[in-house]
Amino acid sequence: MNNYYTIKILHKEIHKRLENSVFESAFSGNRNTLTLCFLKGEEELRFVLSFDKGIVAGFLTEHSKEPKSNVAFFFEELENVTLKSVTQLAGERAFIFQFDTSVSLYLSLFGSVPNAYLVRDEIIEATFKQEKKWKGKPIHDVFPMFVAKDKLPTSPKDAVLIEEPKLPRHFVDELIHYAGEDLSLSDWQNKAKEWVAELENNPVPRLLADHRFTLFSEKSLPIETKLSFDSVNEGIRRSWFIIVNEGRLKAEKDNWMARLQQRLRYLESLIEQASGKEKQEKQAEIWQNYGHLLMSQPNPNQKQKNIRVFDYFDKQTEITIPLKEDLTLIENANRFYKRSVSAKKSIEILERQAQSAQENLAEIKPVLLGLAACSRYQQFVDWKKQFSSQLETFTAHKQQVNDTEGFGSFTIDGYEIWMGKNAKSNDIILQKAHKEDLWFHARGVGGSHVLVRMRKQKENPPKWFMEKIASLAAWHSQAKGSSMVPVQVARRKYLRKPKGADAGLVLVDKEEVLLVKPDRLQ
Repeated sequence: MNNYYTIKILHKEIHKRLENSVFESAFSGNRNTLTLCFLKGEEELRFVLSFDKGIVAGFLTEHSKEPKSNVAFFFEELENVTLKSVTQLAGERAFIFQFDTSVSLYLSLFGSVPNAYLVRDEIIEATFKQEKKWKGKPIHDVFPMFVAKDKLPTSPKDAVLIEEPKLPRHFVDELIHYAGEDLSLSDWQNKAKEWVAELENNPVPRLLADHRFTLFSEKSLPIETKLSFDSVNEGIRRSWFIIVNEGRLKAEKDNWMARLQQRLRYLESLIEQASGKEKQEKQAEIWQNYGHLLMSQPNPNQKQKNIRVFDYFDKQTEITIPLKEDLTLIENANRFYKRSVSAKKSIEILERQAQSAQENLAEIKPVLLGLAACSRYQQFVDWKKQFSSQLETFTAHKQQVNDTEGFGSFTIDGYEIWMGKNAKSNDIILQKAHKEDLWFHARGVGGSHVLVRMRKQKENPPKWFMEKIASLAAWHSQAKGSSMVPVQVARRKYLRKPKGADAGLVLVDKEEVLLVKPDRLQ
């Protein structure tokens, strides 16, 4: 959408609408989009500039609203100043907005960092991006003179681009392919002139099925058309929104898909754990029988390493019961009773968790199916509304401090998170953690231990989630004021506490490091 001929035709469509309008403001709701606001009589006009490297574009619209929050304003000295003219910078993919003062706005729509420059007497006074780099420098540094080198063509593509270097390069190979002719190099140069004449005199603005915008007709570029437009400006405007929403859909859909699939795996693991309860029930029964057998011995106060007894619970076969030799038989019996009771309670908990998991599984499957069916962004928005109650678990960041344990316990995106409040609670977290839990800590500085409860799962969460938790650990560390912080990530099984070490101190045997920006994740 930012090739030379698209911008050339766009200029023809917009300059009359914008000239003699009054500049109201320039605002941005994010770092890659700038909106210039003008008033012409009673008509409000907005010129939107997308400086995202993957989708550089500019278009005129009447429907752009100022965001209610996170808004930055630019070029305030232009407020209430009249725009005299809009021109295309000669030979460049750029516009010049000339005001009735000595100030101009240069809008470059090319390069690795497209930008807007406020210029007075050929010197840059302010920019939308990279102000430290450009402020005080001449505008000619941004638009250096291009000197063509003499070159003889050696291929059809060379011939086309030497003759017409401003043809959109990303279409040249396809144009040559679809031309389907065996031409001489000089004939390909003539063909290039024909394509330029088509762009300038008979443009056909359309969005292709593969989400590329072009001015070539289907005759020259026989690729399926997704949408056709009446004007270049309208084509750029609508295509930009479609492409932005398609990109947003993919990012957000992938994000939610990863969250829901992780939750699905977690629920399935709970059900799988409960399916092995027969083995646990058998073990609980064995421990209980050990207790009974020990209590029936004639010398219950004796201490020994193990004991050989007849098991009258199993056809009176002889068995050996392992004992703690510093405990009496009665004390060992009580130890086995406690283990039996604990095992039975664990079975009850597993059964309840499995029942709840079955119910949650029945709820989450239609949510996943609905998400998979979203092919447009509006469908995704409707999906979030339809399943808002089921998705609440994944959006809640409420923190509930467990006073008895001394550390924070809360959920983020469906994962249970533990976070230490001090060195002592950092140790408590490690003592209670499962070996597969993920541990996060800012490297080389003091800070909270942050733990992601993995429920025996050995597969890491998605990368975006790992970086989110690393940012949280960085924020709750002595390095929170740094722009970027290295954060250690390790499974609990790779941490060890040296004997006599200070509270909160651990050694890490195997880790990875994430470099992140500190974020409190409110």
